[in-house]
Amino acid sequence: MWKEVLEMEYASIKKELNKYYLDVAPKSAKKLQKECFAFLDEAAKEISDADNFTLKSMQYKCIADKIEPVIFPKLPFYFEMGSMHPFCDGHYLRGMLHANGWLIQKNEHIFREENPHMNKVRIANTGEKLYLGDEMYFDLEHFSIPLKKIFKGGLRGVWEEAKQTLQRCETEAERKFVLTAIDGIEAVKSLSEKFSKKAEELALTVTDESERKNLELIKETAARIPWEAPKSVYEGLATIAFMRKAVGSLEGVGYNTMGRVDVLLYPLYEEDKKKGISDDEIYDLVCKFLLIWDAHIDKVKEMSGYADYEYENALTLGGCDKDGNEVFNEITKFFLKAHYELDNTYPKIMCRYSAKSSKEYIGMITEPILNKKSVLLYCNDDKVMPAMKKHGFSDEHIYDYTVSGCWDIGIDDYCHGQCGQYINVLRALEWSMYFPKEKIENCELSLKPLENASSFEEVYEIFMHNLMQIIYKKAEQEAFGTRNWSRISPLCLTSALTYGPFEKRRDHTDGGSTYNWEAMLLAAVPDAIDSLIAIKTLCYDKKVCTLKELIECCRNNWDNEVLRQMAISAPSYGDGSEEASRLIAKFVDDVYNKTRNLPTAYGGSWQIGSYMYTEIIWWGKEIAATPNGRRNGELISQGFTPSRLKKIDSVTDVFTSLCYLDSEKLSQGVVINVVLPATNMTGDIIESFLRGCARSNTYIMQINCVDKEDLLKAQKNPENYGHIIVRVCGFSAQFISLSKEYQDEFLSRNFYIN
Repeated sequence: MWKEVLEMEYASIKKELNKYYLDVAPKSAKKLQKECFAFLDEAAKEISDADNFTLKSMQYKCIADKIEPVIFPKLPFYFEMGSMHPFCDGHYLRGMLHANGWLIQKNEHIFREENPHMNKVRIANTGEKLYLGDEMYFDLEHFSIPLKKIFKGGLRGVWEEAKQTLQRCETEAERKFVLTAIDGIEAVKSLSEKFSKKAEELALTVTDESERKNLELIKETAARIPWEAPKSVYEGLATIAFMRKAVGSLEGVGYNTMGRVDVLLYPLYEEDKKKGISDDEIYDLVCKFLLIWDAHIDKVKEMSGYADYEYENALTLGGCDKDGNEVFNEITKFFLKAHYELDNTYPKIMCRYSAKSSKEYIGMITEPILNKKSVLLYCNDDKVMPAMKKHGFSDEHIYDYTVSGCWDIGIDDYCHGQCGQYINVLRALEWSMYFPKEKIENCELSLKPLENASSFEEVYEIFMHNLMQIIYKKAEQEAFGTRNWSRISPLCLTSALTYGPFEKRRDHTDGGSTYNWEAMLLAAVPDAIDSLIAIKTLCYDKKVCTLKELIECCRNNWDNEVLRQMAISAPSYGDGSEEASRLIAKFVDDVYNKTRNLPTAYGGSWQIGSYMYTEIIWWGKEIAATPNGRRNGELISQGFTPSRLKKIDSVTDVFTSLCYLDSEKLSQGVVINVVLPATNMTGDIIESFLRGCARSNTYIMQINCVDKEDLLKAQKNPENYGHIIVRVCGFSAQFISLSKEYQDEFLSRNFYIN
């Protein structure tokens, strides 16, 4: 009976939140944006010579002053500020233009004016899908909310640290940075105090006793937290919920992760238990916390665009502590259980695991898969951590890595990496073959044509030369742009919460973080590898055709079906063949070695990885036929997921194909999509599978466990299959909510039978 009462309460909460986010939030955010822009534009006219720190302080204060807190009395948490579109994670343009984008919009002209020619080339290159580009030169998404300082000493501790840092400043620039950080900290404090006052007002009018208790709790807690460090699980959850919205509302960049909640909250859980607070009470709090982040989305709408279902709320569970011991505690269990029982899609749960993970933990993180709910991501500690160490991350920090956004690896409190930086490897091969001279000239690339290569070694050399020309151009632009970041919009509040900037007395955007690095994410690698092997097999080994003839066949969109089938039948990545396994390993070695000395904005090295979002469709549509048998506009592969052109029955062959890979050279990870057979799949089998993955060269997996027949039935009778949730591409969604195009993409994947 009690469980039924709770389920009704949770359903009521979710309905109220969903209605707010779908009907009210966009209008509220638009109203705030107009009010703040009008005020700040007028204020800026009176101080036309103001520097960026002064302007950012104005933005912090204005937004904090004009925000009107929104409280949901059914919940004990305070978080909603009416400041962001429900689709927004803090990015100033996500869903709509936001108040926090005032300074960015005011200053974005600097990029164009600082080096107009480079900006023109950058736009040409991104327009040709050579690589992914944000509105700026750098990645404005994939930030983490740094929480360690707050959980240790509260915002008061950060504020006191800022005051002490102010005494050590040696230049006016350092002083302005710290003063702006202080204004950001105080803006957050004023926001929490607003919630306290709002709750006090509402408590005078409510008649429901449980709602009145929630309001009294918010009134008392928001007056202290997060200024003081949280002392209970409730206060810890309240801190995370509040900071997730507060920092996003003020800064203008996207915050994708709420950190390692089971690490942050477990010491507070132990204190709660000493005070006699029951597991049921704590579990109820976790459920209500999780309801917040699943309510932003309209699950009925069709997923058809680039990222319609991408609500960037994520948290990391599991992994290990600084001594290498497994992190699997009551908080871990509560979050996994609640996420599953509430039927949540969000927040994204990123599960760290290893070959040594306990049977109970693996059982909990694989239970949703067995029930056709593919809502978790699986990240292999045994590969990620050694790779991070090789790239200069300290043993002291590596154990604490998180997975943000879709699959992006970082350390919340010590760095922010450029994670959305895809390099189109297949475009490099395509242009090597088709050689569009005008486009190449517009992109200012020094490429070589492929068709006159006399050996496979020369083919590979030309391809690598052309790929590296694209990579060099991207690196040059990104280093230039990032060095100008602080002139656009410094992130002083985020810097204050992060370890490094106060020590260096430099903003994160000015190289102040503990670790400064950039990511080089190689997209469509399997298609390129398969194409190279097809060239080698058909043109040089079997001499079925010349290279010119093969290229001409591609230019004619594979008008020779017999030759196309021969290309598809050639050894390929994922089929377990030694030739493909060695070539992909050589490719990774070569890219790694050739990128060690690339320019970065503030030192550090390029982090190599391989993954790609829904560009598997959208970029694929713009890439012409390639030697692996792919026709014009067809789908391309994600991460190190094998091409779907050749049916591969055994998932073991995929992992065998990685056997020669030097996994430590891929510190940003590699994503592999896996569709396991649902028929006869058991907990023991999937446990063995995951442990085998941990021992292989796999990093990050998106695992689905569903039969194709069920999905085909779902297309015909969607009303009967709403329970099937698939991992699409960095996010999960009901299969029936996907457009026909996305459904067909999923159905075209390799459905392994063993």
